Parts: sequence; C-alpha cells; structure tokens
Amino acid sequence: MSTTSHYPGQIGNAETVQQLQNAGVIGQIDGDFPSDEILEIGDALLASPIFAIAVVHANSQTLKAIAALRERGGEHMLVGASNICTTLDVSMVADAGAQFIVSPYFDYAASTRAQVLAIPYLPGIFVRDEAEEALAAGRALQHLFPVDILGPSHIVELRTALPDCKFIPSSGVHLHNITAHAQAGAAAVIVDCGPEPGAPWTQAEIITYVRSLRRVWEQAKALE
Repeated sequence: MSTTSHYPGQIGNAETVQQLQNAGVIGQIDGDFPSDEILEIGDALLASPIFAIAVVHANSQTLKAIAALRERGGEHMLVGASNICTTLDVSMVADAGAQFIVSPYFDYAASTRAQVLAIPYLPGIFVRDEAEEALAAGRALQHLFPVDILGPSHIVELRTALPDCKFIPSSGVHLHNITAHAQAGAAAVIVDCGPEPGAPWTQAEIITYVRSLRRVWEQAKALE
C-alpha cells in the first residue's frame, strides 16, 4: 500500500479536521426537532461527552439551533451541519456558525464555497470513482454514505484502493456494529444520537446510550 500522496491535503481548517477524527463518535441530531429540544439533546451529548455534533439541516429553525449550540458548547464541542447540498446551504450554515459541513454527495461548487470560508467539507461518497473525484479536489476526509448497504467491509476495500482517503461512515452505524466499523479503519463515525421526532425520550437515556457508543468505539480503536 502506497504511503506517498499525489493529492492536495484536506482543505479547510486543519485543526477542526483533526478534532473531528479525534472525536471518534460524531453525534447527529435530526433538525426537525423544535429548537429547544435540539438544545436539550445537544446538552445531553455534551454531558456524555460527545466532542462533535452535526445537526441535520432542515429549515430556519436548524440555523438558530446551530448558533445556540455553538454558544452553549463553547470550546468543548464542535458543531456542524449535515445534509448540506448547495452553495446556498453552505453559506447559510456557515453564517449560523457551523464549524464543519457534511454532504450526502460531492458537489464541486459547494466544496469550493466551503473552501473560501475555510470550513471543512466532508463530501458524501459511496463508490471508488466518487471518492477519487473528491480526493482530487482536496477532500481527503470523506463521508461514506450510506454505509449500511455494503457494511464495514466496504471501508476496508476503499481504504485499500485509496490509502490517501479517510472515511467517516453514517446511516446504519449503531451500538451493535460500531466495533466492526472501528476495526475496518473508519476515521470516525456519525451516529444518530437523538430519538425520532415525536418519540418519547429523556436526556438520561441519550447520555447512557452515547456513553456506551464511546466506550465501545474507544475499546475497539485501542486494539488497532
């Protein structure tokens, strides 16, 4: 496996990129929740602790929640936005204070806009050709989506073919398979940490679940 890179490095804030990888478990919150509930879930994740969260961009409420979470989390937690598809999306969540951006696919214009704003942009990829295109544009840290179709073995295949890339999978990562994703070499994972909108939940339940996720992830990574 080659260790020599022929591609530009990850574009964006290098410190933030490193923090995302160090976080390991990135909590994702559904943006359809009311703003006050998003903040309560964010408080639970911060208490767990989770060091990076992504709010699924859904509406103007999401933007208010991102701004409030930034203020609440301070220096202790990165706050990003996911489901970001267009240059307008990038600009709006950046204005709200998002520190990183997760996309379901690679969009060159959105990537360029994030570059101008010096915000890490994780392009969504699924197959090798998509990963190569994103890598050529300087996006070495990539969002593998959805991982539940081919499973953790797909991470191994992509890493073998593209050693310059690092992958953060989402969609289908949970407590029962997070070990397999860690062992496959995922740089981090994005995990849905909140309940479905309208479903009953408590902060204590979220904290307990997320602490279990972090413990299992860290145990698996320690064995690498």
